[in-house]
Amino acid sequence: MNETVKKYEIGFLLKSEEDAKEINKTLEKNKANILKSGEVSKIKLAYKINKEQFASFGYIRFEAEPSSIKKIKEELKTAKSVLRVMIIILPKTPPEAKRKERFFKKPEKEKYEKPRIKEIENESVQSKKPFVRASELTNEELEKKLEEVLK
Repeated sequence: MNETVKKYEIGFLLKSEEDAKEINKTLEKNKANILKSGEVSKIKLAYKINKEQFASFGYIRFEAEPSSIKKIKEELKTAKSVLRVMIIILPKTPPEAKRKERFFKKPEKEKYEKPRIKEIENESVQSKKPFVRASELTNEELEKKLEEVLK
């Protein structure tokens, strides 16, 4: 495999499912090696594109030289059956051992201490005066408390 060849993925919206053949032809014409084709399915668009409310969505993964990508984009943008096209470069996949290590690595212990919520709650509860129910106070005691507060 040539070192200048990169892996790409093309995502597209088409007017109908049959138009996916046109994308395959364009890729083959520009010497792209198709790796995987996703299933083309009909979706409802969030907003109209070229007066179309529904479209067929699909994707294709392929290998090609970077110089041919510009030609592929231009050809597909001018095609009448293609509503939208997006081509991205796929990242290089790490070897299997590194991939497992990267995705299944245990998180490191936190460098800071978590606040001790229970101690804080206990302190705030202890600092408050005990709650006294109104039914336990007599009218005389209530009048004395009110006079103290109003002074």
